[in-house]
Amino acid sequence: MSSPYPKRKIYRGDFDDEQYAYSKSCFEVITFSEGTQAILLRVVDDPVGFIRWMASQLSGEAFVLYVLLDRGEPGRYQSSPKPQADILQFLDRFGEALVGGCYHNLWLYWPNYLQLIYDQHDNIYLYGHIETLRAELTEFGLDEGSVEPIPFPHIHRYWPEYESVFEDILAHWDWQRTDLHDSDNP
Repeated sequence: MSSPYPKRKIYRGDFDDEQYAYSKSCFEVITFSEGTQAILLRVVDDPVGFIRWMASQLSGEAFVLYVLLDRGEPGRYQSSPKPQADILQFLDRFGEALVGGCYHNLWLYWPNYLQLIYDQHDNIYLYGHIETLRAELTEFGLDEGSVEPIPFPHIHRYWPEYESVFEDILAHWDWQRTDLHDSDNP
């Protein structure tokens, strides 16, 4: 499958020899030092397509947290609870910029079920019931295996066409802004 997103945000190597950073889509269960488990996954061809698929599987409202790292007024911008249709429309409208722009992270949170984080390194983290998520990822067509680490060296591309999209995202909904957390920009 080829990617509907020709411009990506992270590349292996440097500016003289760049290629997209990852070659394989898969997932793995990870355990953080404090014991919390999550699923780390990467969908090479269409990460927003996966996020859209996951959102379409869930009922109920979800919160969107748009984490703007280094444009405009950096911060965490949280929405009020949004119905599924609004989240899918948001992903359709801004998906290309979410994949191609490297200055933001996106979080989706369905209370009492799932938290999904899509970060600036094309990692997707899922927090929720691990066995249920494993089954859903297998249904989506992903294999369980080792997710490729973030390459070193790597570069983040800043595509001119995505430079001002954050303004459109911030104008899309009424957001509540808070300061960035230390962990937002590793």
